[in-house]
Amino acid sequence: MRFETTNRDEAVAAAARLARSRPRLEGRGDLDMRLVVTETDSVVDAAVYFGVEVRSHNEPADTFRVFSGGARYVIDVDGAEYTSSHGHTVRPPSHRPYRVTVPPGAFTTTVFPGVLVRDVARRAFVDEPVRLDLDAMYPVSPELERLWLEQMGNYRRHVLQPEVHDHRLISETATRALVTTAIVTFGLHRPVDVRAQPSLAARRARTFIDANLQRAITIHDIATASRLSVRGLQYTFGHAYGQSPTTYLRTARLSAAHDDLVVSDPSTGASVADIARRWGFMHLGRFASAYRSVYGVTPRETLFR
Repeated sequence: MRFETTNRDEAVAAAARLARSRPRLEGRGDLDMRLVVTETDSVVDAAVYFGVEVRSHNEPADTFRVFSGGARYVIDVDGAEYTSSHGHTVRPPSHRPYRVTVPPGAFTTTVFPGVLVRDVARRAFVDEPVRLDLDAMYPVSPELERLWLEQMGNYRRHVLQPEVHDHRLISETATRALVTTAIVTFGLHRPVDVRAQPSLAARRARTFIDANLQRAITIHDIATASRLSVRGLQYTFGHAYGQSPTTYLRTARLSAAHDDLVVSDPSTGASVADIARRWGFMHLGRFASAYRSVYGVTPRETLFR
C-alpha cells in the first residue's frame, strides 16, 4: 500500500496502523507524510518519510518495533532520553508509554506482534528458559546489527513479495527466523535468574555515547554517566556489546562521518577535514586509514563519488 498525505488526522490514523496503537502527534497544521506499507498477519513493514520533525506520544502496545534509518531518533521513556546514532537501529520499549522525536527524512519501521515474539522465544529457548528483557533498545553488537539489517533486507526483497509470501510454509519459517534474529540481536533473551542491572548500566553507557558523539568525552565521562567505575564499565560494556566503550565510540563516530560524507556536496564547500573534525577525528591520516579499513574507499572518494 502506498499512501501520501498532508492531513494531520490522516497521518495519525496511518501511524496508528503502523504502531498498532493510537499515537498523538504534537503540533498543529498540515504535515508531509509518505509511506509504503507491506502488512501481513505477522508483520507490518513500512518505508516512511516525514517532511517536518514529528514528535509522537505513544501508548503501551503489545508489539516489538524497530526503527532503522540514517537519521537520529530521540526516545523519551519516563523522562530518560535514549538516542540512536546515524545509520543504526533502535527499538522503543513499547510495553510502556514513550515519546519519540523523528527528524525530517526517510526511515523504515518494522512491527511484530508481541505474542509472536514470545512464542518464538519460548520455542527457541526450550532448553534454557528465559524471560524477555522488554527494555532492551539497542543491538548488542555491531556484528549482530549488521546481521539483522541484512536479514531484514532479504526478507523485504523476497519473503514479503506476494508470489513468495503466499507459500505459507516459506513465509512462516522465514518470519520466525527473522524474529529469532531480532530477539538475539537486541538481547531480549535473559536467563530467568540473571538480574537486569548490568545490562541497564551498559545501556546507560551506550546512550551517553550516542548522545555525545560530537563532544570530547572520556572513558571517565562514560563511566560517570553509567554509574560505574571505569573498570566496572569496561567489564559490563564488553560483556553486553562485545567491545570496549572506546571502540564503540570510535566506530559510531566513523559511521556518523561516513553518513555525512555520503550526503554532503563538495561544491558547497564541504570537506573531508571539516567532517572528520566534526566527529572528533583530529588526525586526518589516522581517520583516512580507519575509514578505508571499514568502507574500502578513502573519505575523499566517498565525498566526490
